[in-house]
Amino acid sequence: MGGACTVRVADLPRAQYIAPGHLHRPQTVREATGLCRYAALPLAYGSFETGRAKSVVVVDVEPWRPAEARQVFLTAGRPLVRQGKDYPRLAAGWP
Repeated sequence: MGGACTVRVADLPRAQYIAPGHLHRPQTVREATGLCRYAALPLAYGSFETGRAKSVVVVDVEPWRPAEARQVFLTAGRPLVRQGKDYPRLAAGWP
């Protein structure tokens, strides 16, 4: 949900589970009437995410019961590493 800071919680629909999209960190919207959870990006896209554990959210939904979510940390893939602060010099060396 782009511009999530402009969406009022009161405007979200009543539902067992709402998946509004992703932010860089997983988080739950506590004020929502049902479970409303940003899953987060499963890949690191910025240097500020270096060393941050990545995860996915698995949600179990059954009729007439509250949705249950669990965070599953990823154990495969390549971490984002920071090479240094001299970005112009690094870029100049690229083909």
